[in-house]
Amino acid sequence: MSSKINLSTLIAAFAAHPEVQRHLDIDGCFKFIELIQFLKPTLSLHQAPGTSEHLPLEHLPPSFLDFIKKCLSLEHNTAKIIWEAIAPIAWSLGAPEDIQAFGRRYLQFFLDNGRALGLGELLPIRCYH
Repeated sequence: MSSKINLSTLIAAFAAHPEVQRHLDIDGCFKFIELIQFLKPTLSLHQAPGTSEHLPLEHLPPSFLDFIKKCLSLEHNTAKIIWEAIAPIAWSLGAPEDIQAFGRRYLQFFLDNGRALGLGELLPIRCYH
């Protein structure tokens, strides 16, 4: 599993879902992808038994959807569309290579938005195994 984003795959996702470009710039897209990379171990716990671990959830659980919406200033339906379009890319990536830098970059998102949604225990100070 790679931690590098394939640019042609990202461009294809934008082409298939042009509405993503109306709501996220490239920086927002990378933030979305990195947040999903970080949240993937916890999100994986929500997969139905027998579901392939290589496929993202069909829908984000409500607290995670609300977290993404707040972090990226998205409307509800927009966040769902972006999940559908970009989740397969984010899901296919490995863990961030530098978890400490990653944690520093997104800690404020968790402090501002995660705790109120019950995601405080996911503060980006843990390590991947």
